[in-house]
Amino acid sequence: MFSKAAVLLMVAIFLAGLSQPAEAALKSKSKSSEIEPAQAFNPNEDPGDMELPMPNGMKLVLRPVAVDSRLLLNDRQFNMGLLNPDSDRTFREKQFPAHISAALRYENLPGDWARKLPDEEQKGGYSYYLIGKYELSNGQWDAVMGGEPNPRPDLPKTGISWYDLQDFLRKYNEWLLKNHPDAVPAIDGVAAYLRLPTEEEWEFAAREGISAPEQQNETDFPVADGNPIENYAVFGDRYKNVQSIGSRKPNRLGIHDMGGNAAELVQSGFRFTVAERKGGSQVMRQHGSEGGLLRKGGSYKAASEREIYPGTRQEIRMFEKTPDNAYVPHKENDLGARLVLAAVNLGSDRRTKEVMKEEQQLQATPEVLIAINQGGDPVAELEKIYSIADTPQIRQSLAQYKELIQNYNEAFNREHDANLLSAIRSAAYKADSLGNIAFRCYRLSFDLDEAKQQFKDFSPKVEKAMRDEMQRNFRNLQRSTAHYRQSLREIMDYPKEDVEARISILRKEYAGDDRLNKNLRANLDTFAKHLDIARKQGVNKVTDSMIWDAVIPGKKSRAVIADMEKNQKKGGGK
Repeated sequence: MFSKAAVLLMVAIFLAGLSQPAEAALKSKSKSSEIEPAQAFNPNEDPGDMELPMPNGMKLVLRPVAVDSRLLLNDRQFNMGLLNPDSDRTFREKQFPAHISAALRYENLPGDWARKLPDEEQKGGYSYYLIGKYELSNGQWDAVMGGEPNPRPDLPKTGISWYDLQDFLRKYNEWLLKNHPDAVPAIDGVAAYLRLPTEEEWEFAAREGISAPEQQNETDFPVADGNPIENYAVFGDRYKNVQSIGSRKPNRLGIHDMGGNAAELVQSGFRFTVAERKGGSQVMRQHGSEGGLLRKGGSYKAASEREIYPGTRQEIRMFEKTPDNAYVPHKENDLGARLVLAAVNLGSDRRTKEVMKEEQQLQATPEVLIAINQGGDPVAELEKIYSIADTPQIRQSLAQYKELIQNYNEAFNREHDANLLSAIRSAAYKADSLGNIAFRCYRLSFDLDEAKQQFKDFSPKVEKAMRDEMQRNFRNLQRSTAHYRQSLREIMDYPKEDVEARISILRKEYAGDDRLNKNLRANLDTFAKHLDIARKQGVNKVTDSMIWDAVIPGKKSRAVIADMEKNQKKGGGK
């Protein structure tokens, strides 16, 4: 027989056990009634969003990811993995070079989407894939798959297997192409389609694509200046579940939740990262064995920010064993997905012919080689020899040698593009260094004047040392200006359209609002003007004074440099 107090205690415990899930359900129901439909697909609207319809009034919101690939056969190299992985994870996550491109171009996008691209991208020279602005939500899943709606449509859809996602993608693609074919980009009438992103597509977008500032290349998680990583990602001990999609800041591409919240499945399988010797140096590559599924980005369960870096890679199995010894597709309660809109590379005869033409352009001997080879195009000359070869063995050998030359020319063209980009980037930094040197001259001049005013018996020896230091800096400024002018001399012979395309790419890299990025953008504009003068009038017409007036910030710094220049011409310098 229990006492009255014991009975009351047991009742209280029983009710407490019931009340927690009941309360949670009530909160969920109450929360659901307050959730606007847009919260399940676009809680943070932006003018650059690109939308696709879904059943039941839902939408899929996408963000374009640009790749600076002038030709369809061009691609961009970038580093994947972690800069400094933990010692027990190097074979999973150490950094390796990867390549990214896409099939869609400006002219393939619907008109309203194309008009949302930045002005510089509307001139061409870029390819695109489109990636989900958010993780796939419960509301979007229910709209396609049907069934009882989830009371929290604004949360990421988790607890789904790879097979569940393939079923969802099949149903959604079929519905979309049947009911809204004109909303989908197409290449020569062949519609794009939705799938999971490759690891390269996912990580390039997570690293902010070509919009990432150059000085951020060594950073494992991209954040804006002065912002903690917690502003961009849901992770840590205080979270017991996923949060609403878009609850944190987006990256520079306008994409939310690529770190933390729900981890995300990608289309690629897991591979080791291994090192090998090539050409006398060590290079990293992915191992030939593709294993289990790959999840990216970490989740709310991550204990540290390292677990949510873009380069983090975790392998998971495809199936799991149940207590009754059955095998079912593997699911995790913190694992979801994000979709990508991509296209078929060779969806039409016209596109195939275009790619074949581009291959011939890449394989063609560059004009610079033709100009210095009086015998003409080596490939063309080889064709003549091939035409008179009288044995199959010689023909086969010549065909192999021709392929070798073509591959060399293709690699040369790629290196040519990379070198031009590097040379223009270097010129922008050279211009920035001129301002820094000029400021040192101004600072020495200011300190000297201040000291002479405050100390009537200021040491002539110290004054001479300070003036000598000013002269050393001034000579350094002149040498650095000569290096800047040499950059003009090296780049002016490149085709104007190639240079303009690379400057456009760098302006996108330097899109940040911090002082360095603003300076570099201004330096690119200045370099373009100086390059135009050099082409029309000669490099020597771009004088020291002209360069200094353009790149040295501050009237006082420029005035000090002008005085030092004047004294030097008079034979002074004291």
